[in-house]
Amino acid sequence: MSSPVVVGVDGMSSSLTMVEAAAREAERHGAGLLLAHAIGWSSDHVLPWDPDGTGLGASVKGTLAEAEHRAHGVAPGVEVTSEVLVGEPSTVLGIESDRASPAVVGKRGPTGLVGRIRGSDTGCPTASCPVLVVRGRPDPAGSVVVGIDGSPTVRDALTFAFDEASLRGADLVVVQVRNAWTRWFHNGSHDASYDGNRPRTGRQRVLAETLAALQKTYPDVRVHHRRAGSRIGSALVDASTEAQLVVVGARKRGLARAARPGSADAVVLREACCPVAVIGTGKE
Repeated sequence: MSSPVVVGVDGMSSSLTMVEAAAREAERHGAGLLLAHAIGWSSDHVLPWDPDGTGLGASVKGTLAEAEHRAHGVAPGVEVTSEVLVGEPSTVLGIESDRASPAVVGKRGPTGLVGRIRGSDTGCPTASCPVLVVRGRPDPAGSVVVGIDGSPTVRDALTFAFDEASLRGADLVVVQVRNAWTRWFHNGSHDASYDGNRPRTGRQRVLAETLAALQKTYPDVRVHHRRAGSRIGSALVDASTEAQLVVVGARKRGLARAARPGSADAVVLREACCPVAVIGTGKE
């Protein structure tokens, strides 16, 4: 990972929790950490802060200094930089995510790197990179869980999940919808593996080959398979009770449209008991 992990900072305790999560993620990937603070324009269109260190400028510097202190507290070796961005927070920090991998936000996200999902109280950005949503129980342990439901970003989600499982030293649980094109793996139990001789559709074959290639690339990752019914969102929420990370692929480019009310994305973002990584939120 060459791009920095980006996290929005606003001085609230929730954003400092996000900073710590972002610092750990940067440490795992050997990446830098970018602390981004967004402020709006003043009514007279003059920058609403003083770079000489007085007024709002002093407050912003203090906020960023505290965030850097918290980041180094959990990941001393991570290089931390900071930027003050002027403009509407969700817009400018969404743009900042263009060079992030990933962007880290909170479940409601007061920092501005968020866009409200329709029908949900869960905040998540319109970003062009993976988005790690910090939520659920503190310091979660357990497996990495990835959901496969036929979304076009499934291969990216699987790759991200394998990488995270390897870096975290965790098992990977693949939760897959049981339908006409995902039956290439099952043996009648909760743990399953695909049958190399089973006829497959083109999409099934691509998924099987992707999974087999990733297992070769990450031989240290132990993989478990679980079948889900048609409600994969509920299955992922259940799995999150014993997981440290859930990975989902957005159904469409642009998460605000992908996480429509009732979709698996929205259910997981709203109810998961651990952080959630959303893959495939790039621009149209």
